[in-house]
Amino acid sequence: MDQTSFKAYYRRNLPHIHLPQARYFITFRLANSLPQEVVERLRAEYNDSLTDEERSSGDVLNERQRIYFEKFDQLLDESSVGDRWLERAEIADCVFDALRFYDGTSYDLLCCTVMSNHVHMLVDHSFDSSGKRIEEVLQSIKKYTARRSNHLLDRTGAQFWQHESYDHIVRDEQEAENVIRYILYNPVKAGLCNEWHAWKHTYLKEEYRRFFR
Repeated sequence: MDQTSFKAYYRRNLPHIHLPQARYFITFRLANSLPQEVVERLRAEYNDSLTDEERSSGDVLNERQRIYFEKFDQLLDESSVGDRWLERAEIADCVFDALRFYDGTSYDLLCCTVMSNHVHMLVDHSFDSSGKRIEEVLQSIKKYTARRSNHLLDRTGAQFWQHESYDHIVRDEQEAENVIRYILYNPVKAGLCNEWHAWKHTYLKEEYRRFFR
């Protein structure tokens, strides 16, 4: 299996419908991490590639959206421009600790990694007893880490995170395994480390570690 690729269904700002028992693969990035014209060009390529018939075909649409997401993520990994605040250890620590803080209260954190300019996480939201939508939990994380990071950067009121996120409902165990592999090997693919477990800001739930040596 290609450790850095998987087949999944992505769309912007999903979910709009709250599913109380669901696992979510979430990706969010720094503001200004990519030039807006690059993002718009990629979106235009995606939209132009779909015929009306393909838009009505779930399988085709899923595959095109997977390809779109992987291209977008590759741009983030390879970008040499834009903000890369998460390269600073104290800021990456802040974000990583915030993801871990909500583990066991708002979700069950299965896996996550903090990259130079974006974050991947896989959570089981059925663990949450507060009734909060996953979007609300993510908003709390982004709000806290933005405020704390701007303080560390000696900035006031500057936008830290891009408003949009890319969220995907993981529907079965095979897909969950594929998502975990994708997250674990993202730092390896980006050349940040040689082994996934060598990356300080990667977390994998203990019960899964024996499957991903």
